[in-house]
Amino acid sequence: MKQLFAMIALAGVVAGCSEGALKVQSKRPSFDGQIFRASAKPIEKRNRKDFVVSVRPVSKSETGAALAAEYEATRYCIKYFGTSDINWSVDPTVDGATLPVVDDVLQLSASCDE
Repeated sequence: MKQLFAMIALAGVVAGCSEGALKVQSKRPSFDGQIFRASAKPIEKRNRKDFVVSVRPVSKSETGAALAAEYEATRYCIKYFGTSDINWSVDPTVDGATLPVVDDVLQLSASCDE
């Protein structure tokens, strides 16, 4: 009886698998339909409040890169301070903001608001 249930379960798994379902999905979220590499690191090791967030490649989508920067900064502040309040040097979500992009990398300074 156990073998019958195992065979039925296996058949269901195999039947549910299609070529699209077998693709490995990225663990990173997408922004504006694109996946970016993003990181947030403290400016000084002793002071995690002030940090820099970097996102690349901006050439995929400037809007997506700005959203990825906001997401990564929010993760950083929640991890270290338990808050999502961020003070930006240049707010990446403000329409018309001139974002500092060098060599296809968006780099923004910010600080977590405690």
